[in-house]
Amino acid sequence: MPKKREEISRFNLLLSEDTYSSQNAQTGSPNAVRRLLSLIPSGAGDLVRELPEPAYLATNLGSAVVALFEFDHNDASGNVIREYFAATATTLYRNNGAGAWASVSAVGTLNGPIQAQSKDNLLHLCDGVNNWSYDGTTWFRTGFPIPQNAPQIDVSAGGSLVIQTNRYYWVTTADETAGRVHESSTSPISAGTGAITTKQTAVTPQPGTIQCTITSTAVVGTNTLFTKAVTDAGGSNGHPANGGGYTYKLYVNGLDFGTIASVTDDTHLTLVTPAPSNQTSTSLTGFAILPSRATNWHVYASEAENSKVGKYLATVVLPATVYTDNSAFLGLGGSLFLQIDRPIRNDPPVGSAIITTHKFRLWRRREKKPNFFNFTANEEVTSGTNGAASESCPGVDANTFSDTLDESSYPVQSNRIRAMASHGDALWIGTETTCLPLYGDSIDDFAISQITAFSVGIAGRNTMVTTPHGLAFLSYDRKLYLYPTANYPWAYVPKDVNVTSQLIEIGISNRKNLENLDPTQLDFSTVTFYNYGRRNWLVLSYFDKVNSTSGAPGFRTYVYDFEIKVWFELQRGFSSTAVFEVSAGNKVLVGGDSSGNTWVIDDLTGTFTSNANLPSALMRTALIDFKKPEIYHVFRAIEFEVDSAALANSITVNYYLDPINADSPGIPKKINMLPVDVGSNLFRGFPDDNDGGTLCRRLMIEISVASDTNSGAIRGLHVIADPAAGLI
Repeated sequence: MPKKREEISRFNLLLSEDTYSSQNAQTGSPNAVRRLLSLIPSGAGDLVRELPEPAYLATNLGSAVVALFEFDHNDASGNVIREYFAATATTLYRNNGAGAWASVSAVGTLNGPIQAQSKDNLLHLCDGVNNWSYDGTTWFRTGFPIPQNAPQIDVSAGGSLVIQTNRYYWVTTADETAGRVHESSTSPISAGTGAITTKQTAVTPQPGTIQCTITSTAVVGTNTLFTKAVTDAGGSNGHPANGGGYTYKLYVNGLDFGTIASVTDDTHLTLVTPAPSNQTSTSLTGFAILPSRATNWHVYASEAENSKVGKYLATVVLPATVYTDNSAFLGLGGSLFLQIDRPIRNDPPVGSAIITTHKFRLWRRREKKPNFFNFTANEEVTSGTNGAASESCPGVDANTFSDTLDESSYPVQSNRIRAMASHGDALWIGTETTCLPLYGDSIDDFAISQITAFSVGIAGRNTMVTTPHGLAFLSYDRKLYLYPTANYPWAYVPKDVNVTSQLIEIGISNRKNLENLDPTQLDFSTVTFYNYGRRNWLVLSYFDKVNSTSGAPGFRTYVYDFEIKVWFELQRGFSSTAVFEVSAGNKVLVGGDSSGNTWVIDDLTGTFTSNANLPSALMRTALIDFKKPEIYHVFRAIEFEVDSAALANSITVNYYLDPINADSPGIPKKINMLPVDVGSNLFRGFPDDNDGGTLCRRLMIEISVASDTNSGAIRGLHVIADPAAGLI
């Protein structure tokens, strides 16, 4: 009577790497493997070789690429213009369209890793200290610092007005360039004019007089406040020479004196170039020190006797520095006033390392008080028609006159905000210990809800992302979670005040790997959602203290496929990842590495090609016990099927008998594989009984694929064994 033969078949190769489960508990699992590198599982049930990663651009950026992002903006004709950016910790680069990365010199040296968001057809960028905006042509500092000097007024005879009585003045800084029109918050109030008859008032932005010499860059002031004139948001000196971000220019008597190099004190400053040659060394009145972005300055004044409200009176085009007021009060003949109140809510945003878009606003963490978050204006500023909402954070500046405050603290003030992400109808704000949603549509009803809360912290600023499957994030505890999308409205209201139990740990099989995540590199971990064609991936990159592949520290990149719920590792570790739409409807996954190179990780569009060899690949099965761990088996044969006979030449099959450690199985035994029939894509191999025997309780199969040009897929794997007779 023939002996019964028991087989285990793996023709459905929906395999997922799992190194967390015990190697014994994992026994017999139909889809778990101990290692899956550079072999991509697919819903078709095969393992496809990962293709070479062509260079996205050949330029090496010199250090780790910590940010990649795309900016889509509309030109004046309605066309969508796509631009692509990369950044190291110190330099911003732009794809110049000629096959290279070019540094963006207008931004200068960055203060740290950046984040970027698109809003109002502008790109908004934060580096932890400064905020920049880009309109597709020009880079400029986001917002205007609040003018700190009250305007100087000079009341003189010769005017035609007889009813102008005790008027006050304010000035603002403005940019009236199309596409980026913005105005600063108001300056302090001027002195009153007092009762005047048949006189006029000359208004200039800065008090005092100055002296300069045409051959010198030195400027000396009398009764001036140069230092105060270059004050940045928050009260710190805003000139680059003093650690700030704004650059300032000096305008005198209708002439542009150029950029200010440094400010020594209230009465001494230095220009980059000498004063214009048609000026003399005599005292000069009527000057202005304004940010270099400014194109105009605006004048507001009392619209009625003794009024301290202030209405819009005029705009002055630079380099003019004096405005002569002959206007009657509002409602009288000859009045030039408009019904626009002086802006008091246009405070510039403070520097931040975190920025996200939610409910038509940009949200930031305040770096000096990292438990605080602030948000840009919407209707608070647009209703006044005198400022760009996305460049204004009402009440955030220390010198503000704002009557509103677009800033709030996280409920637990000892916590540091680590990430923010807009998901569903909420802004999710995560710290080291918790993650809470903020609901509401305007400043009137924005509020953090503790009805839905995670008692789980967030790892870093790039580790929380919204997906159609839910909110995915890497936790501060080094686990990967998914808060699933509710499929019915009332699911948003849980039965208790904590929804931590609703989290799905999709990274449980990766726990052991994530335990090696370097805690000093949490902000350099990234989670990216890539959904294009047959890809539905969550891409996780992190810095491993001891990389299990190379044995040295470095970045690793894993992919979770939402559709077939499997994990596998990519050939290369990335310090940043992003999805680029390289042309209309065509998307690719791009990554930057720690050496300064940028690569196309995955491209189904055919846009990028490479002649390089495919990476070496590896698959190690879980320990196979043939569903009967209590008895021994004799390993007889193995079969695999490929979609290309050439691919079989790249494959080496090894096996291990009862390895003590499935993650470090020791020295393998090799099997020679031969085609079953001539021209067949089915290959079979038999172990050598003389090579240490074939008796085991648990068997591990290892398939390694050499680095070469043989692309293709492994379609099936078939392992055959006999149960051993008797108890051994």
